[in-house]
Amino acid sequence: MKKQIKQVSVANKRFIKFIALMLVLLTPAILLLSTSAVTGDVFQQTYYAALEKQFDRLCQTNEEKVVFVGGSNIAFGMDSRLFEQLYGQPAVSFGLYGSLGIKSMMDLSKANLKRGDTVVLIPELDPEAYSTYFGGESVWKAVDGRLDMLLSLGFDNAEKMIGTYFDFISTKYDYYLDNTVLAPTGVYCFDGVDQYGEIQKGLRTSNVMSLGYLAQTNLSSFAQIKSDFIDYINDYVDYCNNRGVEVYFSFSPFNQMAMEKSGITQQDLMQLCADLIEALDCIVISNPMDYVYDYRYFYDTNFHLNDAGVPMRTAQLVRDLQFAKGNMPTIKVSDYTIDPPERQQFGILEWIELQGIDVNLETTPWDCFEMEYDETTGYYTIVGVVESARHLEEIIVPVIDLEEEKIATRIKEGAFSNCPNLKVLTIPAGITTLDAGCFASNTLTAVRLLPPTGDNIMVTYQLMNDSHADCKLYLVNAKIHDYTSSNGGYGWGDLASYMVEGDVND
Repeated sequence: MKKQIKQVSVANKRFIKFIALMLVLLTPAILLLSTSAVTGDVFQQTYYAALEKQFDRLCQTNEEKVVFVGGSNIAFGMDSRLFEQLYGQPAVSFGLYGSLGIKSMMDLSKANLKRGDTVVLIPELDPEAYSTYFGGESVWKAVDGRLDMLLSLGFDNAEKMIGTYFDFISTKYDYYLDNTVLAPTGVYCFDGVDQYGEIQKGLRTSNVMSLGYLAQTNLSSFAQIKSDFIDYINDYVDYCNNRGVEVYFSFSPFNQMAMEKSGITQQDLMQLCADLIEALDCIVISNPMDYVYDYRYFYDTNFHLNDAGVPMRTAQLVRDLQFAKGNMPTIKVSDYTIDPPERQQFGILEWIELQGIDVNLETTPWDCFEMEYDETTGYYTIVGVVESARHLEEIIVPVIDLEEEKIATRIKEGAFSNCPNLKVLTIPAGITTLDAGCFASNTLTAVRLLPPTGDNIMVTYQLMNDSHADCKLYLVNAKIHDYTSSNGGYGWGDLASYMVEGDVND
């Protein structure tokens, strides 16, 4: 009798735990539905929402298909129409935004993988992409108005989804209360992506990076593969193989100039390839050097191809897959190689007009800075502050020297780290590249951004590396969504927590 009572007690405890778990999981969904009823689908016109185009194509393609799973190198680097023409099977591009994390894309891809399908995993050559990073808040934005997509996410993601939920809801209410309508145009918006989930042709004809590449920290450490990343991929491979789905691994496009500037060698890439071959339970079908391209084939990051680069990369993947399947490649990449556009050079007056530079802004004198000249671009980079100016508490970065006809467009990592009194730094229009870690400082707590959007400022998610714990980005002439809601540049997406609308003393 006592044993039976004990069994009932255990059963009751399990039932109570089950109910508690369901409440934890269902409460966000109930709140989200009620919030959406009031605020509407705030992100439905943004780049985040373009994930539904990829998801719908995945779910609606029931014949044997090839699914490319990764980050934004897929949306910016595949031509599914060309792939289908050359390979003879339907293609599904399933990679949109690095801030989502490849883990979320792998999990979501399980929604419609069937016997006979082929998956090619292609994360960007970046430490975050080669990890199990899961961007909960970005996922919320991507599924806003499409809660059915959440059903394809595993329960192991519940904690991070719940943990980022209230920040997401708060953001939605802020937009609602401010009567903000997110309707970006150009590349980073819902309409900038076609029905295949790929960037529309004609929107990125040339390299828009002022340096020709984007300076990032830790690029040289991407080869240090994390064990949990390998384990997760191998579990995914096992899941797919048990359902008759073949899985392969390939490499994203990589900007040759970024590779050289970061000190990455061909030997580094080949060692990475060798390590992956040994660690993964799927076949690595590509040589990473086949995807290292001239900087003129890229658009706005080291992994985003422009229109000239896409057919070349697509043809290379066709060859790799044909060979992996035991067939001799039937095409030549050279037949799909287009001459990339030359870099467009601007004179100082053109640069002033193009960037909207305020020539009347009183900046810190040019000779207070250590500068490096880049012969490729014709522009200068701020690499440091001269000793006589390191005592300054406030610096307004100069962009132009009218007398000498010089243009500074970039701030290098650690440029202000030797300024022990620096508290306020102003970035005017015309600075187009902020290196990861360029605000590294023990004292800098306020960075004033004067441009009205982030469109022309190239950054990475590592922008705030080694910055002061209290350092904030003050958007003097803009709203946060002008930088983060895909209306601004690609890298601003995960930096909202550092942003403050208004000026330092407001």
